[in-house]
Amino acid sequence: GIAPDMSKPKYPFEKRLEVVNHYFTTDDGYRIISARFGVPRTQVRTWVALYEKHGEKGLIPKPKGVSADPEL
Repeated sequence: GIAPDMSKPKYPFEKRLEVVNHYFTTDDGYRIISARFGVPRTQVRTWVALYEKHGEKGLIPKPKGVSADPEL
């Protein structure tokens, strides 16, 4: 099904940052964090990777359907 409000990201920036901060400040692995925050483990791993590469700005949700790269 399609969400009624597509402009709202499924996981807001604050939630992403909270999850990533939890990862770096505890010994919890992806599985524990996934269960704790109700976020898929693959998503947690993605956010951690984005954060390591780009810092906090890597966690800012990008609008669906809008490409960051004009070449695409």
